[in-house]
Amino acid sequence: MEKTLHHAVEATPDSMTNGQMPSSLAQLLLDRCHTSFDRPAIMDALAGETLDWGQVLQQSLRVAERIESAGLRPGDRVLHIGPHTAAWPIVDFACLLSGVVHVALHAEESQSEQNRHLQLFQPCGLIFSGGISHRSVSQSGLSLLEVQADWRTNHVACATVHSCIAERVRKCDPDGPATVLISSGTTGRPKGFVHSQRSLVMNAVASAAEFLEEPD
Repeated sequence: MEKTLHHAVEATPDSMTNGQMPSSLAQLLLDRCHTSFDRPAIMDALAGETLDWGQVLQQSLRVAERIESAGLRPGDRVLHIGPHTAAWPIVDFACLLSGVVHVALHAEESQSEQNRHLQLFQPCGLIFSGGISHRSVSQSGLSLLEVQADWRTNHVACATVHSCIAERVRKCDPDGPATVLISSGTTGRPKGFVHSQRSLVMNAVASAAEFLEEPD
């Protein structure tokens, strides 16, 4: 079972020390790189394995580069199908850093539901994470990436990761579409709600201040 660890969480990120709300989630990732690079980010409690923030951010940058190498550009929609594993946030962060629009769908959704979302959102690319089969929708002709978390202990250069994220923060459009959250609301029929990085970061900062605290 994997979970995200919030180690030594502060109520306000670095970017708010001057009283200003960060404009994007990419900026929060840069803050996390600065404050928590060697701290735990994700733990697989059953396997006894841990990824620190530096490893997660490095892997996210690599996936962002793969997204761009596949010909996807900021604003392009990407349909992500996978279970809730360590690879899920890596894909999410990669989408934030590359500027593509993350449309996430859980792997347990039925084949018909996956195909319906493929038709509804008309993505420019597909990402499958967590080792699931992509045979069902792989005939769509879209760019396709597979992402797995790498649990091996590798040296991660903080300065390099920080520099790469900082460059992407400078290019980030905080008011452009960043993610499509799928919800049925009260109708029972799933729909997509588009959010920008600015709207997401406002919710993230408010939620962190209210709910997050240091673990026991």
